[in-house]
Amino acid sequence: MNQQYIDAPDQLIDVNQVIRSTEVSLRANPKPGIVVNFMLGAADCHIKSNPAVFKRIIDELISNALKYTTAGSVTFGYEIQDDELYVFVRDTGMGISPDKKNEILNSEPTFGSEITNLSWVIGAVENLGGEFGIDSRGEGRGANFWFTVPYDESLDDMDYEEALDPYSLKGLTSSSPVYEPQRPVQAPAQPAAPTQPAAPAYQPAAPTQPVAPAHQPATPVQTETPAYQPAAPAQPVDPQPAVAPQPAAEARPFLLIAEDNSSNYLLFESVLGKRYDLVHAWDGVEAVELFSQRRPDVILMDINMPRKDGYEATNDIRSMDTEVPIIAVTAYAFASDRERILRSGFNSYLSKPINPQRLIKEIESFLNR
Repeated sequence: MNQQYIDAPDQLIDVNQVIRSTEVSLRANPKPGIVVNFMLGAADCHIKSNPAVFKRIIDELISNALKYTTAGSVTFGYEIQDDELYVFVRDTGMGISPDKKNEILNSEPTFGSEITNLSWVIGAVENLGGEFGIDSRGEGRGANFWFTVPYDESLDDMDYEEALDPYSLKGLTSSSPVYEPQRPVQAPAQPAAPTQPAAPAYQPAAPTQPVAPAHQPATPVQTETPAYQPAAPAQPVDPQPAVAPQPAAEARPFLLIAEDNSSNYLLFESVLGKRYDLVHAWDGVEAVELFSQRRPDVILMDINMPRKDGYEATNDIRSMDTEVPIIAVTAYAFASDRERILRSGFNSYLSKPINPQRLIKEIESFLNR
């Protein structure tokens, strides 16, 4: 990292913006087989710290988690713990033995070493006035890398526009393209058939046929109606046993899933696709449109979506239907946010990362009413 960013003065940082920007960058370059989730600890959260270093620490921990996770999930986010901001990156990867954990925590940065980046992270966290730690139940059982930085609740009362977005710093912008929600690919237009070359202006006339003399009798014209033929005797038809009508297949419950993250939707599809018929909305506007057209049995509604968020979409749907069950899917872990969800027309909520068993149980509880 450029020294000018390391030595930069502390500035006000919008932590939610950092988390969301990081998730957008990861979504633009997904790792096959890995579902990435994020969790926000509050509706608004600000700290005063070095924005470049804070962002770099999170990036390094996520990069490390993705490197050692071949299947499953990586979840990152934060919690507010009194006067500290607790930031975590959890994975379902290969885990860490106690010896390896001690080696990482007690290491000195050495170029070429496997743990150079984590050594830098430990030093950077200390420079921000925080603490670094690792939790793991052993090899093959995943890990939780975490760090803390000082938190002052009064900073959340400041103007949102004052908070610095770390991506606005020159030199920190990801090389990844800006993410646009993926939509079904339209079949390419068929190329036009090659045009036939134009006929030349002059064509030599075909040789003329000799004309029959006028007095020759005309050739009799055959009519299209064939001469009468007696019908062949009908063959006896063997009677076929009557086939009993098959009962119509029972219609499966129909779910609308509003989710702008393609990885998260693939998780929903893998868990629910064998039990229910699904339709996918990429944002809140599509969710309202699809609801009015399809009238699903249950709706799973992500809270943070482009164009129209989950609260607005739910409000629009409730103006059309007050009975359809709507389950909020949220990255928020703060109690006040859960209370707001239940006051905003939702019947229930699920927190990320999604637990498949709880997800199915929640859906079935509404379908069986």
